[in-house]
Amino acid sequence: MKKQICLALMILFLPVTVYGGNVLASEEKSALKIGTINLQKIMRDSKAGQNAKEIIENKVAEFRQKFEGQQDELLTLKNEIEKKSSVWSEDVRSEKQRDYEKKIGVLKVESEVAQNEMKQLEKKLMEPVVKELAAVINEVGREQGFSLVLEYNPDAFRSVSGVFYASDSIDISEIVLKKLDSRAAKK
Repeated sequence: MKKQICLALMILFLPVTVYGGNVLASEEKSALKIGTINLQKIMRDSKAGQNAKEIIENKVAEFRQKFEGQQDELLTLKNEIEKKSSVWSEDVRSEKQRDYEKKIGVLKVESEVAQNEMKQLEKKLMEPVVKELAAVINEVGREQGFSLVLEYNPDAFRSVSGVFYASDSIDISEIVLKKLDSRAAKK
């Protein structure tokens, strides 16, 4: 999901317009100003990102509690089958085994449904944040005269954006974070 967000933002922010084989004429006359942004930090530290994370964590806890109860029930049934199967008739043993397998199947289906629900919830919560973040990055980039803003995560060895090093002096993450949070406060 993070890679998809990074790639989507790169596509939004990195269009290069070619005019006669050269980059835009205005770029030739002025110095190229490049900035970097740490999207993971912004998503982690922004109020909107923290709110989304809290909602997601609460939903995960809800599912975890539900599934732990079902897993405990399955474990109890499995232990009962293992301990008592030798004294049960073939019919009772078969019925208990079918019941156990049916409950495993139900748990598996419910687990898949929960995973899909979590993906949809994450998408629902994160799409507006990403859209707003894209708008803020564009606005800050224009206001401060940046020619290019690249995603950069100094904590990651592998870089999705292809940037492996950038000076902290060109990092605009804090500026974007403050503007994003101020917009969220107004809504």
